[in-house]
Amino acid sequence: MPWDERVAVLARGLRDALLSHRDGARLHAGTFVSGPHTLRLGNALLAALTDAGLPRAQATGTVFGLLHFVLGHTIEEQARDELRAAKQWDPERVVAAAGDFPELAAGLAAFETASPDERFADGVGGILDGVRWRVGVRKGGRDSASGAVS
Repeated sequence: MPWDERVAVLARGLRDALLSHRDGARLHAGTFVSGPHTLRLGNALLAALTDAGLPRAQATGTVFGLLHFVLGHTIEEQARDELRAAKQWDPERVVAAAGDFPELAAGLAAFETASPDERFADGVGGILDGVRWRVGVRKGGRDSASGAVS
């Protein structure tokens, strides 16, 4: 599988594992997990990112950034699920609260119509796009300041 597909599959797998337990993401947050499955996941992500062309140190930082995204996204997803179940989540009120900030209000309106799966895929996609850009800069295919193809 190409490196970016491997990363996406691994990120989805972690999210699925966290979602399979009530408060799974909250329980995992703030822990230092050094079990074999966690280490295997980190190693597989690191291998995929170095295969993409990132130097090991940059790939390692990207692994942590990706894992933090997965964890944070899943904490928020599980919290919203709880609030929805208690009838305490009102997306329209969230959008209305941003009424004095039209860009934010429009963004929130679109954000609230997307499913958690779509929002997750978009976030992982943004991280992968960043990796692609960094690899392109390293290979000399893009201007590092503007991102323009040279």
